[in-house]
Amino acid sequence: MKTFFPNFEEVYGHHYNLKIVLKSETAPMITIKDGVSTLNCRGRLRFLNPYNEKYEAVEVAVNVTASVEIELLDNFKIVGRIVDLEMQVLDYKVYFESKVTKEQLDVKMVALGKPLATTANT
Repeated sequence: MKTFFPNFEEVYGHHYNLKIVLKSETAPMITIKDGVSTLNCRGRLRFLNPYNEKYEAVEVAVNVTASVEIELLDNFKIVGRIVDLEMQVLDYKVYFESKVTKEQLDVKMVALGKPLATTANT
């Protein structure tokens, strides 16, 4: 979080287990191809307050574009692995004093676009 909001730890302290929720606000559009498929949607990233998870510390509205390798397993279980992720910041709200601008946050989100070794079950 200090990468995105340098004074986060001054406000909330140091935490190892910060909960982040990414929820789609629009129906994801998936273009399925042989090899790497593409997923697009508008979403909301919610960084939860580490002292009370009923409240957000930060909310970020984003456009999400992900490259996904999809695989069909036994019993028609679909799994996917995100190989590239881009998030463009549309708007954000910070529930503590911060001097970070939308433009600065958008540039820092590029760091999240690194290839991931995550498997998501669908």
